[in-house]
Amino acid sequence: MSNKNTQKSKDIKRKIKEDHKAYVNNKIDEIFENPVEKHYSFNQSKRLKLYDYIIILISVLISIGISFLISIYGFKDISKTEWFTAAFTFLSLFSAIITGWLKNNYVARFFNDKRRRYQTTLSSEEGFMRRIIKILLLISLILLIISVIFVFTL
Repeated sequence: MSNKNTQKSKDIKRKIKEDHKAYVNNKIDEIFENPVEKHYSFNQSKRLKLYDYIIILISVLISIGISFLISIYGFKDISKTEWFTAAFTFLSLFSAIITGWLKNNYVARFFNDKRRRYQTTLSSEEGFMRRIIKILLLISLILLIISVIFVFTL
């Protein structure tokens, strides 16, 4: 009796494993179904556009302005500006890391396989998330350069 049950459970596990493998292979085949069009739309969705650069510039200027306002009116000392600029730098870097983690989880859910979380899905959603990561990394890079300048000049 128990041999029948163990054999039955092994067959069920084997069937589940085969179904999962077929599901993942179908997802991969779906990605490479029309490769030229998928690559084009993916590249268009991850490419930074003019308004992305404007968003980067405006957010950098706003964060520098807020750090000046906090250091002048809050602490009555302009030499504290580099600390707040560095804090905005780390905040944007942390946001980029969190967005990358969310992108990897999206890909793992797409493939239904945690081992494939670093593969690309060539979807426009993933391209948009990569564009957001690029924007956040550029903001943190610019703020890092500005905070280093503030350290040596203020």
